[in-house]
Amino acid sequence: MNHNRAFWDLIENKDVPILVLEGGSGSSKTISILQRIIRRAIKNQGTITSVVSETLPQLKKGAMRDFFKILEEEKIYDINFHNQSDRIYSFGKSKVEFFSADNMTNVLGGRRDYLFINEGIRLNWDTAYTLMRYTNIQSIVDFNPVYEFWAHTDLRQMDNVKWFNYTFKDNKYLPEMQRKLLLERARTDKQFERVFVYGLVGKREGLIYPDYTLVDTFPPEIDYCYGLDFGFNHPLALIKTGKIDNQLFWEQIIYRSGMIPSDIINSLRTVVPEKKKEIFADPSRPDLIELIYRAGFNIKKANNNVDEGISGVKNYFINITKESTDVINEIRQYHWKVDKNDKPLDEPVKIADDSMDGGRYGTMGLAKTKITPARVSVPELKRRGN
Repeated sequence: MNHNRAFWDLIENKDVPILVLEGGSGSSKTISILQRIIRRAIKNQGTITSVVSETLPQLKKGAMRDFFKILEEEKIYDINFHNQSDRIYSFGKSKVEFFSADNMTNVLGGRRDYLFINEGIRLNWDTAYTLMRYTNIQSIVDFNPVYEFWAHTDLRQMDNVKWFNYTFKDNKYLPEMQRKLLLERARTDKQFERVFVYGLVGKREGLIYPDYTLVDTFPPEIDYCYGLDFGFNHPLALIKTGKIDNQLFWEQIIYRSGMIPSDIINSLRTVVPEKKKEIFADPSRPDLIELIYRAGFNIKKANNNVDEGISGVKNYFINITKESTDVINEIRQYHWKVDKNDKPLDEPVKIADDSMDGGRYGTMGLAKTKITPARVSVPELKRRGN
């Protein structure tokens, strides 16, 4: 098993009640923590460890996937010890459980010996504090410091907390392609460079859509259309878009790189069962739009006026389904370019914005399409921090 600096720091600080691992992308924070959890569960029999993320989709695509990948690579995974319905894996008498923090029943579900809050920046302080309060021995929190939050304020004021900062340079096993992509984006995006390369706290100012709400499902009673942003080296994004009054809903349907035209059409046949539904697509690819149209889909060129589109989206309260993990990741980083004096410009950073473009295309399509009114109204959704 390959171990990086963060893993050995965790071993050395096994008796510290709260450990905070802050840092950039590719620094091996999460992998090192999971390696430590596995080793400790095997060695310290009878312990309970909770691994917690903001939502279940985020948990499944992040920490859970990495956890089971480590077990498989080390050839110690045994399906007989995996309770998939309860998301618990057992190492003899020790248990590692996985649950999301978006349900207070989970948060108040019981005590544990060890806690790992993955991407703590996505949880609110009350939830994080409650989880740590019900932990007997040690809590670990990791995150990319996109902006200052409770870890930098409330947690900093507590005793028995030790803080670590890592960058991609602390990961001896980072694939060369990931390193190159990281540095390539940093050349054109200073906010990204500050947070994800150097692991420094970013600035919350400049976010294009700072306020949104995560919802369980896309309301089944509302009409909708799709926004489609083409991509090959970067992801193709198909976003289901609907609205009720001043509430806008986005749901990620496709988010995938390397799709050739036949892949796109076959995928659309699977995920867009009603071919009459309008698809508003990236107008820069008229050839693909024509191919998809000939395959029987109601596809048309989207309005690609970026200023008008962003203004249009801002007319609504944005709601994103929890399963739309890539949309959530993008909206949290979608920000305006800045000049050499860090003054925001009226132009978004054109990196990692595929679902943002797709959502904008769909939203602009809704604005000029007659939408069937919903039979029931959606209650005013409680706004919450992200």
